[in-house]
Amino acid sequence: MIYFVQEFDRRPQVSDAEMRQIYQRLAENWQKAWPSNRLVGFFSLRYGLGAAPQYMAIWEMPDFAAFDEWRGRWEEVKPFMQAVEDDFHGAVVNERARVVEKLF
Repeated sequence: MIYFVQEFDRRPQVSDAEMRQIYQRLAENWQKAWPSNRLVGFFSLRYGLGAAPQYMAIWEMPDFAAFDEWRGRWEEVKPFMQAVEDDFHGAVVNERARVVEKLF
């Protein structure tokens, strides 16, 4: 198993409640489009020292082949994914992502 960790901040004009709704719609559609990907959780930073993204989502994926699956199925899922992707990318700034592997 690998984990896709996505971190970002919301734009100032987007409320916390709106960000939660936007990500929930994205996650529901994503899991419908790519069932091998499972949202572990969507987190909001409530306290910390130093610069850190406000939001973090962690997705569980079977392996790196999931990235090929994303690309290979995009045209098929685009009719119901494009709008939620656009909503998400229009609501966030400072997005970054990485893949981590659980060691134990």
